[in-house]
Amino acid sequence: MANARTLPGWLTPRERVALAVVAKRTSWRPGSMGGGYEKLDLMGDVATLRLVRRALDALGGPLVFHAALHRYPIGSTLPAHVDEATPGCCQIQLHALVVGSGGGLFYLGGEEVPLDDGDAVLFRPDLLKHQLTAVEGNARLVLSVGAEVEPEHARRIELA
Repeated sequence: MANARTLPGWLTPRERVALAVVAKRTSWRPGSMGGGYEKLDLMGDVATLRLVRRALDALGGPLVFHAALHRYPIGSTLPAHVDEATPGCCQIQLHALVVGSGGGLFYLGGEEVPLDDGDAVLFRPDLLKHQLTAVEGNARLVLSVGAEVEPEHARRIELA
């Protein structure tokens, strides 16, 4: 798919366990898109610094970025949407599946993107409509690291 690519096994089992421990914190806040999901800000978090740096490397080393865990409780969704970018800029994003769930199918540009635990996807959320269907069985946990960059940066990492 143009403007996206999957990175199988991007998170190791040990990294997934470490992120699941971080997820036990209580400072979750509601996600901005509705649908019942929650966010845990990882900016400045020492426990996740190495993983965030690795995600930034995959995103071509942007200097300004955001990093969070997204938790999707049973029944939650992410409505189909496209992220807004500042004129003249591009959005780039890495989502890594820490803990999968029943349901919770991830769609990019209308196509399902099958992800196993530990897989990641790099994509342009400003170009590709993305959504998550209703989560079933257990909560879904996703590492999300993204940035707003110039178009040349997106071309350099083959997400133009």
